[in-house]
Amino acid sequence: MTKTSIASRLAPVALAVAALLPLAAHAHMTWLLPNKSAFDGKEPVASFDAAVSEDLFMQAASAEEINGADGAEALDAMGTLAERLADRASRVQPKADGSTTAAETQVAAQLDVAARYGLRFRSLEREAGAMQLCYDGEAFRRVLAMPASTPEQKARAALALTRVDCLDPAATPPKREQMDQWRADVLDKVDLRDPALATHWRNRVLMRQSGVWSSLSFIRARRAGAGAGAGAGEGVTAASLQVDASSAASRRALEALARIVPTELSDDDQRDYNDAAMRGNAMRWAALPAGPSTQTLGGFTLTVLPGQPGETCLTLAMNGAKEGSPPLLRHCAWGLVMTASARINREGNAIAIASVPADGWRELWLLRRTAQGWRMTALPPVAAQPGLGYAEFAGWVPGGKELLVARESRAEGRYKRSYEQVDLDTLETKRQAGDAAMLGAFQRWQSADWKGASLSAR
Repeated sequence: MTKTSIASRLAPVALAVAALLPLAAHAHMTWLLPNKSAFDGKEPVASFDAAVSEDLFMQAASAEEINGADGAEALDAMGTLAERLADRASRVQPKADGSTTAAETQVAAQLDVAARYGLRFRSLEREAGAMQLCYDGEAFRRVLAMPASTPEQKARAALALTRVDCLDPAATPPKREQMDQWRADVLDKVDLRDPALATHWRNRVLMRQSGVWSSLSFIRARRAGAGAGAGAGEGVTAASLQVDASSAASRRALEALARIVPTELSDDDQRDYNDAAMRGNAMRWAALPAGPSTQTLGGFTLTVLPGQPGETCLTLAMNGAKEGSPPLLRHCAWGLVMTASARINREGNAIAIASVPADGWRELWLLRRTAQGWRMTALPPVAAQPGLGYAEFAGWVPGGKELLVARESRAEGRYKRSYEQVDLDTLETKRQAGDAAMLGAFQRWQSADWKGASLSAR
């Protein structure tokens, strides 16, 4: 048998796993996968288990090969193949009647073969009982640690290891923060200043970084709210530190987005770009200094304080109201209230403020004076189960009867971005367009700070 490179010896795996040949072809296919124990051992060789039909034999690679460019190429290919197999398995969902399809049988057999040769996968349950299969990433972790790996290989490995759809949806907030911090550290291992890294790969890493830091900003802001609600002393000090950490994380998310080169985005990257922008926009107010817990807006005093653990309570009162008199409005809800975002219209009959009840999901709270008194209504990004998105104040229309709202969302499998002219009395959308330039009201009355800071009009 002639000596060949590690990457070329891995070619049969590529044919069987990446191309996902029919099961009949597997019986005569050569399988070559690195033996994990060999990587962990002290011997200067790495063993490769190989199977041709029923006969097993061993092949050896030198330490120089396995630690060099060939080894990095082999591990990169192996990780990519395993990831593709997991993605295919995730798309094959069981029938409602419990019967087994040919695709299920085929994928199960391929996963069994892959498991026998060292590839490991884990299952996560998603919405409506759907299962997501994820590769454990061992090959990619090795690629990241190898000096011989190319910038593209390291970028591909970091992206594979930090997929948001492979995070455990049942993780507790402390565990999720730990996972997101690990994801941020992994992405930092990619040298984005390396001129050898192609722009489109740099864009992909930046988009992932932005999403991860936005999530960290939300988690830390939530923890700060819980700490502030615990009372004075150490709890308040810890809350202040978490606010600073949340603000720093939000700034990192926005900085990563700003470094993306939109003209180098492929059609396949557009979804990830939109998702990163929605996450960043949802938490952009956290990047600014927080507004005071009590602030004066026109003739009113707005107070935002922690309520029950995880709750935020908003109180609206008249300026100079007697002590002990009932407020005009009091509302408590789960989530973050961005006090710096509070805006009142010139007529003094409406106040807009941003609220973030979930990671990547920002609502617009509208406080309105009605015939029955002041009322609070939350405008969501879309009328659907929370996914990704934001609904944000974009300006007041003079007259005190309308406001401008920008919305963008991806929820229940649908993506939408719109700019709307909304009636303050009914909250119905009177006019809307997919481009702000198509609405005259947006051209005339959009808020200057919205135009300058929002990621909506990217």
